[in-house]
Amino acid sequence: MGPETLFEGEQVLWAGQPGRVRVGLADVGVSLYLLAGVAVLAAFVPRTYHGMPLPFRLFGAIILAVTAIQAVMVLGYRLAVKPRRTRREVYQVTNYRVVVTSGLSAGQTWSAYLDQISEPEVRRNRDGTQDLVLQVGARPQTRWTAPVTFGNGPFSSLGQTPVPRLRSLADAQVVRQIAVAARQRMLDGLAMAGSVPDGAATGPLPANVVLEPGERTLWTGHAERVPWWFGAQDIWLSLFGVVWLIFVGLMSDLSVTGGAGAFVVLLVFFAAFGLYLAAGRVIHRRMRIRRSTYALTSQRLIASWQISGQPALVAAPLGQLLPPVIRGQAIFADRLNPGEEALTAGWRHMLWPAATTASPILIGIADAQAVYALVATAQLATRTTASRSEQPESE
Repeated sequence: MGPETLFEGEQVLWAGQPGRVRVGLADVGVSLYLLAGVAVLAAFVPRTYHGMPLPFRLFGAIILAVTAIQAVMVLGYRLAVKPRRTRREVYQVTNYRVVVTSGLSAGQTWSAYLDQISEPEVRRNRDGTQDLVLQVGARPQTRWTAPVTFGNGPFSSLGQTPVPRLRSLADAQVVRQIAVAARQRMLDGLAMAGSVPDGAATGPLPANVVLEPGERTLWTGHAERVPWWFGAQDIWLSLFGVVWLIFVGLMSDLSVTGGAGAFVVLLVFFAAFGLYLAAGRVIHRRMRIRRSTYALTSQRLIASWQISGQPALVAAPLGQLLPPVIRGQAIFADRLNPGEEALTAGWRHMLWPAATTASPILIGIADAQAVYALVATAQLATRTTASRSEQPESE
């Protein structure tokens, strides 16, 4: 991560990378389990479907093929991609944050302000290296002991990200001391200076947004350039929907020519599902994003969208958000406690990120870099104000 990505006034206190990274026993176990499962399916599924009508046999072949493809993808990630990714990660401790940058070419970043984490813990590995384990938020379940994945979605490269470890460090105790000292300075209000920046709002606030006493509007905007897909997982889901439709079409043709026309009625529901995966969710999501409006105030980050009825509003106090992350023309900041006030549920995941954001996500922002810097500055200024207000008054 280059100096250009640092916030105003931020200084790097330590930087490093993982030492030796090996394939874990858990990854080997999961890989063997998947291989055994595929072998069992390949051996027994053809026998189970023997003698059944052709449409049912074809459907069984689809399930087996999809399962095999998914298993191969998981194997490739666990045995090849994940070790390489972890080995190339970059770790930084600054006077404001702990930062972890992915080792892949995308360069995705996770970070947390030092006063948002508890004191890091050092855990020793069998190879002599040590991990620095972070815990973010007040809840124990926010601790993450698995390798960082940088984005889950599940159908996008944006969204809530797990808390990573700083893995295989040769000097973990030294890094811990640096982080603890910088964290204490931040808690004491000694690390930051400045005030909430002047606003540059150029439009109205989103509908149903009322400013609190003392709250000022810093920026307002809307989506200008909306991508159709958000990452490889999102594209994969649409391609899967296309393949699903092709196979449903073949099954329909075989059912009609084989005299099982009544089976086509059931296939209509499968076709509708495939059409939704391939295109329906993408179009609906794009409509929502294009009708979204965003705002940054001195206290909150806000996103709102409306197609019909009452507008949907997602707002979060700046103090409850992790540092902002910018990816292309999208800006988001995960909640400190993602389990609180989560709006994601069930089928709404399919519409992500227009309908299922636990925290506001700003998509298609023309001046994304400037807004990203403004969000970070507002967060730091808010933290400075909070630290000063907690200081005892001098007599």
